[in-house]
Amino acid sequence: MQTGIWRKLNNLNQFDNKFLKVIADEIKELINKGYYDITEKVERRDTSLKDVLVSKKENYPIITEIKFSSPSLGEINSNSNSQKEILTKMEENGSSAISVLTQPLYFDGSLENLKIVRQNTKLPILMKDIIIDEKQIEAGFDLGANVILLIETLFRDNHSKLEQLIRYAKKMGLEILLEVNTKQEFDKAVTRDVDILGINNRDLNTLQLDMQTTNKILGKEFKIDKPIISESGIVTSEDIEMIGKSGVSGFLIGTTIMKADNIEKKIKELTSVKK
Repeated sequence: MQTGIWRKLNNLNQFDNKFLKVIADEIKELINKGYYDITEKVERRDTSLKDVLVSKKENYPIITEIKFSSPSLGEINSNSNSQKEILTKMEENGSSAISVLTQPLYFDGSLENLKIVRQNTKLPILMKDIIIDEKQIEAGFDLGANVILLIETLFRDNHSKLEQLIRYAKKMGLEILLEVNTKQEFDKAVTRDVDILGINNRDLNTLQLDMQTTNKILGKEFKIDKPIISESGIVTSEDIEMIGKSGVSGFLIGTTIMKADNIEKKIKELTSVKK
């Protein structure tokens, strides 16, 4: 469901390896223009993504993502008015949770999609956005998200703001997925009061993908009391098996599923991998 403000990234180098900074500045404009001002609230379903990730199951939990476009690939799925149909396929074929893109710029996401998903599933929902302000967290809460995404690298020059957003989300009863892309970011993230850590195999500044990122960061031995998920670039069950050796608790997969000719078959393949 395009919002009318979607922008296509025509050249991966057009932002001089500063994609996150540029989009953060544009998000400030969206906030000021009222994009995140919510007048219609939905009934909340309080369910925990963290509990799903730490539960004792034979297979890896998969967070499937409703995602119609990306800055690196452009349009992924043209069927943008079929959120309910896609959600049903995800839920009935093994998804453990649903991630919803709410960022309209370069991702073609929308807050309307979040509302529709909340009204039609009991699964935990992750609000996937470039969050820099409390107003966005309020919007996610009002539309039924259980988890919000925060990105460590966005706040490398303003750690106090990141901690402020963490406290705000916690106060509202939301879980927090804190995303990193480097070992340095990971070492900082493990000290923060968040529920889940995410390792993105894609560098969101350059948009370059390295499928070894998760394994490189975690190494052979790590011990922390937070579940960890791997994100981006996961295409096959072999990818899950390879990254799973690092000790992650689960995976977030969007593009691969949304591009699949047979979404049901692809989800069954990805959710069948045993730990």
